[in-house]
Amino acid sequence: MTHAPAPPRDRREPGEIFSPGFALFADMLLVGLLTSLACLSVVTAPAAFAAASATLREAVGPGAQIRISGYVGHLRAHLSAGSLAAGLVPPLLAVVVLVDAALLRSRLPGADVMAPALVLLALGGTTVGLRATALTAPHRLSAREALVRSAADPRGTLLLGSAVLLAALLAWAMPLLAPLLPGPVAFAATVVDLRYRPRRPRLVSGVGHDRRVGRRRGEEGTVPIMNQQVAGHAFLRQLYADPYFPDHVVDKGRAVLSRLCERIEAERPSDLAALYVLTQAATEEFNLLEAEFEAAGSEIETVAREEIAEDFGFVASAYGFTDADVEELIATREW
Repeated sequence: MTHAPAPPRDRREPGEIFSPGFALFADMLLVGLLTSLACLSVVTAPAAFAAASATLREAVGPGAQIRISGYVGHLRAHLSAGSLAAGLVPPLLAVVVLVDAALLRSRLPGADVMAPALVLLALGGTTVGLRATALTAPHRLSAREALVRSAADPRGTLLLGSAVLLAALLAWAMPLLAPLLPGPVAFAATVVDLRYRPRRPRLVSGVGHDRRVGRRRGEEGTVPIMNQQVAGHAFLRQLYADPYFPDHVVDKGRAVLSRLCERIEAERPSDLAALYVLTQAATEEFNLLEAEFEAAGSEIETVAREEIAEDFGFVASAYGFTDADVEELIATREW
């Protein structure tokens, strides 16, 4: 029996007041208000926008709902000494821009050229900063990665810059909307990051076609995942948020799940039995990682077991196997 992916909902169900699209719009405004509140201390702005992006990523999933507790959880996960230090950068840049703007108003030589350059610099810095907040592990709040993606994806950077400019104009024209605008801006940054795909590396003649060439951080493939629901999903999110689980080992677990998705898209299993063959093979790869967790002073305990099982269930559901038994998906586990 062939399981076709369920079509996305685009109509209201009986008894629903709003369509899914309008509900997402309302969620986006709620996230905007929460982000504005979280930014009141200024230095928490990077973590606040990162939490907004993580929350909105979850909102696109089937049946997902935005909850204040979910946003607060993401905010706590992103708050760190590094994010607070990064929060000092925007006000410092704002001071520099204001001082430069004051000097330009004094009609110094070259002011006509420097004025638009200053606007573009501020817009570019804001755009790169927003791209940094939309990054997922292992590149959370990485300015370097944001610069790389901004340069590699000029169309996405232009789209995000346009969104920032539009938000600034709306805030200037209707100040009452300002507390809600971080939501649409964070949504734009999230969408731009979701659509970003790194270029495939060229294969050297005679080497052969390896679907895992050009691995990131050692093991994750760069072959694009065609299923958009999967491409936008952050695997093993809870493990990355907990310092008990070492990132370099969690990276390998995430790579296992990414390769599983690649195999599903390449082999197109026609029934549950064929799917179980693929997922149980991936589970055996997790079995091999258990020793690496232990060597790093960690282990695949209750939290890790539940998170891994949940992601296997997510993969099965995303590819249309909504009736898959999670325990059967990971029947070969030894953890």
